[in-house]
Amino acid sequence: MSKPVSTTVKCQDPGDGSGDVIIDLPQDVLKALNVELGDLLSVELVNGPIELSRFELLLARLTRTDDAVIVDWISVPRPNR
Repeated sequence: MSKPVSTTVKCQDPGDGSGDVIIDLPQDVLKALNVELGDLLSVELVNGPIELSRFELLLARLTRTDDAVIVDWISVPRPNR
């Protein structure tokens, strides 16, 4: 597991009325997260600070019963590059 990196970023309004925000992540943060253009990030609010991590792949296993479909989610860590 990599060492946590802390930084402060400015949230920018995209101006489209969506309520979304845009942030520019510094290169040292991107490098520490081992992310590249096109990667997905998980964003979680954890006891105050917002935590970013490289998104893990999720696989779904569907099991059909007589009256339902059961979905089991399996988390698969992405390999480091």
